[in-house]
Amino acid sequence: MAGSQAGDPVVSVIIISVGRPRLYELLPELEAQETAFPYEVLLIANGPVEMSRIDSGAVRTHCEPPGQGIPYYRNRGTGLARGSIIVYIDDDETTRDASWLARLVEPILDGSEKVTVAGAFIPQGQGFLADLISLLGYPGGGSLGWRNVWNVDENGHTDKLCTCNCAIEKSLLEDVGGFEESLVYGASDLYLGEALLERGVPILFVDQAEVVHEARGDMRGFVRWQVNRGRSIYDLRKLRPIGQFERGHVSGRLKRTTLILRRTFPTRQFLPMIGVLFCEYFFHAVGYALEMIEDRSAGRRLN
Repeated sequence: MAGSQAGDPVVSVIIISVGRPRLYELLPELEAQETAFPYEVLLIANGPVEMSRIDSGAVRTHCEPPGQGIPYYRNRGTGLARGSIIVYIDDDETTRDASWLARLVEPILDGSEKVTVAGAFIPQGQGFLADLISLLGYPGGGSLGWRNVWNVDENGHTDKLCTCNCAIEKSLLEDVGGFEESLVYGASDLYLGEALLERGVPILFVDQAEVVHEARGDMRGFVRWQVNRGRSIYDLRKLRPIGQFERGHVSGRLKRTTLILRRTFPTRQFLPMIGVLFCEYFFHAVGYALEMIEDRSAGRRLN
């Protein structure tokens, strides 16, 4: 078991992985985190993970069949976790240093908070298309940074939960019912975050616990990603009506779009960035329409 002390883990760091190459950089970084508490690293594998490259003495591994959806795998990880605090990080990220974990969970350990979140930064300079996609601000803030995409108040609390880099008390996560498994295309962290805020549980943003996210520079993958985001928006609206939180996210997106255009004007990124923004919203609409058609077709078959 990873950690600086013997005994049962206080924190469980959970990775949901399909075997992305960056996983094999991330695992040694997690094993080397400097903490004053014992912790475990739990890998939920649902793809072609190379087990021969994983130190079984430092990483606990559980295999699941593919295609079940991220919320399902996160819930499986929560159920298997031995720690009282759950940390989620993705297999296409790396930590900045060996103090990442301690900084992320410290506000929970000292009793001042129950949930923390930190951004996922994507550096520019990784290819023209990759830089444009990173400027969209997700996941976790992208190359814009968290504070330019989502609100952070004067007390450091934010209105968004992003499970690419967050920590939460296990008992609280179980109390709210975990992740909504019907949201197979995404938005389960958004749904969970809103459920927490409605219960009066604040989400603390921790600037110093940012991770580095892999850039995405494949256009076909980008289109698939945005279509799935559109599908997730439809599924989310089936679960809950449009409310104050969603209106806040819409206003945040408008603020983000204005910032992107100002940042890229008058550089050579400006016109292509308009195209990428158009593609983002267009394929959101496509995904939304596809999910609505499939949902209504399924309803007619059942009737």
